[in-house]
Parts: sequence; structure tokens; C-alpha cells
Amino acid sequence: MKFIKITLLCLLMLPISAMEICGQNTSAISVAGENKFQFSYSQSFPSARHYEISKNLNSQNTKVFVNAADGGFLQPFRESPGVAFLGSAIVPGFSQAVNKKWWRSAVYFGAEAGLIFANLRFTHLGDKNESKYERYVNQNWSVEKYTAYLVDYRNNFFPNDNKMLEDYVVGGATVDPGNWRYGPDSWETIDINSLRDLEQLVLYGGTNGVPFSHSIPDYGSQQYYELVSKYFQFGPGWSDFNTDVDMMNNNWNESMMSAQWMKGRDDAEEFNDQLRAASYMVTAMIINHFVSAFDALFTVQIQQHRMGNSGLQTTPMMSFEMSF
Repeated sequence: MKFIKITLLCLLMLPISAMEICGQNTSAISVAGENKFQFSYSQSFPSARHYEISKNLNSQNTKVFVNAADGGFLQPFRESPGVAFLGSAIVPGFSQAVNKKWWRSAVYFGAEAGLIFANLRFTHLGDKNESKYERYVNQNWSVEKYTAYLVDYRNNFFPNDNKMLEDYVVGGATVDPGNWRYGPDSWETIDINSLRDLEQLVLYGGTNGVPFSHSIPDYGSQQYYELVSKYFQFGPGWSDFNTDVDMMNNNWNESMMSAQWMKGRDDAEEFNDQLRAASYMVTAMIINHFVSAFDALFTVQIQQHRMGNSGLQTTPMMSFEMSF
């Protein structure tokens, strides 16, 4: 039996011999009594990690015990400033928690959670109110009414042009000035390219002004919904616009606009502010990630500096014992 135990010890020495190539080591075998052998091994690797292996052999039973004190997955977040930086850059407060900086971790993580919630909230409100605004425009702004006003306005100052609303209507369609269509239905009757040519002929101030600054965008586009309640030139398209306003000046003001135009302007401003706030939350989240990351980097650097000055050194250990 004693011969068998000695043979097993020799076999245990084989992987240890191979490990010696990686660094300095010490090993020892001692015999403690008739049936007990003690084997210990210490290894200093280039990575500065230290391993101690203890194997106890006993003839009465077999037991294997492993104790790993090398920090596992989290150890690099304590030892490497770069890894700590990356950890908190991905999840703000993570590396602070690993290094037991609980309050700072709570601040960064709490800020991240709050900013995410705020972003989702503002995005939801902005999208909801934007859809509501678009429905409002579809119900109250008519490209037919807008075209008819421009035709009358142009003829008022250039009667020789003798333009007709029918000149801007798609072939086969009809337009009833007393029953304007709104929303997508009105866009099926007007030749939009011809309307855009007309917009270039209409001048602010009648005969001596400048042309309109914008042409009507395509229906349903973001620009379309933005412009109809932003620029005065599109005011005549709203259903409650006072068509008695026969002079379009560069100094038009809101008093010449209808209540619907002003409501559309206010609604558009509301949802744009909400979506803008959502984007600010994203910017704040990015800042939180960077601040947390640099804080983690400096935290690990300071800890390493203090340990170096005090002469302390962490020694990750791994040990196990076996008896049989």
C-alpha cells in the first residue's frame, strides 16, 4: 500500500514539473506517519499569481476539496484600470460595485435607470402627441383651399394671367369651393407639380415682393406636417382661414392667422419639445457612462497606488486537498 501511495505522489508531481516551465516554484513531499503523506507546492507565474496546492493522502477514505480565492470573473475589474473603465462604460456603476464603492455605484446606476425611464416617457408622449397633431392637420388643412386662395391672389394682382382653379386640378377630378376636401382626399384632386409652379409666381406684397420661401412638401412627409403650421404662407389652407385677407406681406403676423393655425403651431411645439427632451436624456446617458467609466479607472489606479505605497500585494490562491 505504501508503494502505491508513493507512486501516486510521483504521478501528482508530473503536471507540477510541467508548470515549472512557466515560473519559479517550490515543492515538497513529507511522510507523516504510516498512512499519511503531505504534499505542498508553490508557484510564482509571470502573471504574478501564486498557487499553493496541498494534497493529503490517507488510507481510510477519499476526499477532494478545492478552494479558489483568485477572484474569478470579477478580479480583473479590481486589478486592471482598463477593464474597470470598460465595465462601467457598459453598465454605469458596475466597476464601482465590484470595488465596493456602493454609494457611487448607486448614484451612477440610479442616474442610468432614471434617464432611461425619462427617455421612454418623453418618447412615448412625443410620439403620441405627434400622431394626434397629424390627425388634426388631416382633418383641418386642405390643399384644395390653399390652391384656390393662391389662384385668386395671383389674379388679383395679375389679372391678365386669368388663372383658373381648374388649371391645377387633376384631369377628370372636380373641386367644389363650397365643400373643400381635407387630408389625403384633397391631394387626389390637385396637380402638386403645377401647384408648386404657382407658388413661385405668387409674391409677397402683390406685385413687388419676393416669392414664397417654401413649396408645399409631399403629403404625409415630416416636412409637410411641420410647415403647414409654421409658415404664414400655408395659413390659407386651414378651414377657418379668413379668405378676406387679400394682401400677403413679408411682415405677416399671427393676428392674420386663424385659430386652427395657432393651435397646430402650439401642438407641434409641444410634441417637438417632448421628443427633444427624449434626445437630451440620451445625451445625459452617454455622459453618465463616460463619467462612471473614468471614475472606475481612477478608483482602481488609486487603490493600486495605495497598495504599492503600503507594501501590500494581493496573492490569489488556489488550494485543494485529497485524502484516501
